[in-house]
Amino acid sequence: MVRGLGDGGRLDSALDLADAELLERFVLRRDEVAFEAILHRHGPLVFGVCRRLLDVHDAEDAFQATFLVLARRAGHIARPSFLGNWLYGRAIQRAFEIEHSTAIYSGLLRMADLLALQPNMNIALHIVAPAARRDKVLNEVRRPVFSLLENQPLAQRCTFIAYEDLREIMSLKHLSHLSDSVLEEYEEAAYE
Repeated sequence: MVRGLGDGGRLDSALDLADAELLERFVLRRDEVAFEAILHRHGPLVFGVCRRLLDVHDAEDAFQATFLVLARRAGHIARPSFLGNWLYGRAIQRAFEIEHSTAIYSGLLRMADLLALQPNMNIALHIVAPAARRDKVLNEVRRPVFSLLENQPLAQRCTFIAYEDLREIMSLKHLSHLSDSVLEEYEEAAYE
């Protein structure tokens, strides 16, 4: 994850410097060894934050995005001596930006909101997605945040159905009543 850019002696010397001084060297001189020292010092923390929130591939993306933001915004950090705190906050932001971009997480959040607002609702809940996304869906459903729902964890209330299986189910003759044509008999338009 962290690869050496400079020679070991320069990196060792740079690691003795305070974060504020490393940041200053990077901003003023574009000193790659200073940036490498920051990466070496804070990379495990940043990756750890990302990994706790995301799967390994998304965590790597969030990790890279965090240090890309640092490279671009290094001169705008108000309190350079608190670089570790700044990186920690940016890592969380990048992780949630990546996480919020996934339809699975968004769907689960809506489902959790519904259950939080209607905790006594007793209906079957399903996430429908491509079969290739099965493991991702099930891992997301098991996230700690979804275990805090009032009645029971989302993992105990929600199942996964693959699109392919749903198509097969819908083609069964004795289940034809599940089609939209049944709803058309009962639906009411909002307009007159």
